[in-house]
Amino acid sequence: MRHGTLLVLVLVTALGLGVAGSARADSSVGYQLDMARSGYQPADGLAPPLQRAWALRFPAPGGEGASLSYPVIAGGRAFVTASYPNEGLESTVIALDLATGKTLWGPVAIGGDGGWSGLTYDGGKLFTIADDGTVSAFDPAKGAILWHAQAVGGLAEPVAANGVLYLLGDGVRGLSESDGHTLWHFGSGYGGGSTPALGDGYEYFSTGPESADAVDLQGVVRYWHVPSHVGDARAVAFHDGKLYVRDGTGTARSVVLDASSGDEIGTFDADAAPAFKDDTGFFVKHGTLSAHDLGTGATRWTFTGDRSIGIAPIVVGDVVYAVSGGGEIYALDAATGALVWEDSTDAGIRVSEGYAIQTPMAGLAAAEGYLLVPVDIFDGFNAYSLVAYKTASGALTGRPSNDDLAQARTFANPVIGETHGSNVGATKEPGEPDHAGSAGGASVWYRWTAPSNGDVYLSLRQATFETLVGVYTGSSLSDLSQVAAIDHSG
Repeated sequence: MRHGTLLVLVLVTALGLGVAGSARADSSVGYQLDMARSGYQPADGLAPPLQRAWALRFPAPGGEGASLSYPVIAGGRAFVTASYPNEGLESTVIALDLATGKTLWGPVAIGGDGGWSGLTYDGGKLFTIADDGTVSAFDPAKGAILWHAQAVGGLAEPVAANGVLYLLGDGVRGLSESDGHTLWHFGSGYGGGSTPALGDGYEYFSTGPESADAVDLQGVVRYWHVPSHVGDARAVAFHDGKLYVRDGTGTARSVVLDASSGDEIGTFDADAAPAFKDDTGFFVKHGTLSAHDLGTGATRWTFTGDRSIGIAPIVVGDVVYAVSGGGEIYALDAATGALVWEDSTDAGIRVSEGYAIQTPMAGLAAAEGYLLVPVDIFDGFNAYSLVAYKTASGALTGRPSNDDLAQARTFANPVIGETHGSNVGATKEPGEPDHAGSAGGASVWYRWTAPSNGDVYLSLRQATFETLVGVYTGSSLSDLSQVAAIDHSG
């Protein structure tokens, strides 16, 4: 193929899924948005339809993309830790302008050997921890390091509140947010790998399947303890006086405990951390998102998407956001489960079960009018590491962002690897040609510019319906010139 721009249209004969300062009230300060790990953001103005605000890639010094943590959003800034699991480099922390994606400071090394890292925000300070136990405090505006400390063991996402940074690993430890000195240390061998939660004046964490501990926030008393079964711990979540403790072994149960006593009062089923809104819980299991009445356990709705939803969902206002391993982002009405908006990150998403070992915990962040989605590195072939969305201006609810030719999604160069997409809610534009000789009716567009002369190979895989594919050169519907077309229905 000669050097030039190639337009690829994927069109289907039926709708279906295709083949990632002080905190404001609506800040996102840690994993699952808040210190309770509730996954709920009630105060933010973000509302679908959304549009992409910016997308960035964070290359490692060796050339491969960085693996990013869940983002933190505070004071008009976004923060992520970046790790380089295949290069053995120190993890770093980066600060971005939330509106533009411009780097404000960093990357700054935070320790470790490029595996797990995490972060949290409280009291006008940013805190990071790396897999070698190095803990750091930063001025979020300038990136100046305020202090370093050394914890022992443990790969648990930090939590912070009221001047205390809470860590797990060699027991439960509280550090002073002001200078990093140890305020107290309780127990030993607790909580490594379990992401803790704060609620009702206590810190909660799991020690294994069907088990949890509650420790008062002064580190003086272990309030209650539920003995552990054999197996790894998972992130816990606190909501409405209850603690949700997941099983990651597949051999035990995920249990609901009374947060005041540790007594078991129910069970649930989830592969990722849940999210909550009032009396409804949102759970991911086997790639499907479902909403349940927290009082009766009754299923209110289910949503399958592309059957690979794997990251913990979040709720912003009345909308649930879920992301699939295939890179699809879904916005659903929290009450009904109706799909109200969808987009693709053009890259796969690293599924996270709420247990950090070799890479940072994957997760979504939403605050101050933006949704941030980290995507996976996939051996460095992805175009982006972090994608930001904001409320669209004048967009049509329910339509894919690349429904029209003028908004064709651009493939990055080199075009090695794969992208993902959906035609749910797509339309056929006035003046749009019949592709592969068929009228169709629900098309989405992609654009690619050849960097040089040569052959290019395109394939459409894993569609759940019979597809039409048209390949064109041109810049508008009026000057399209067909290069190739295929009708997979016949």
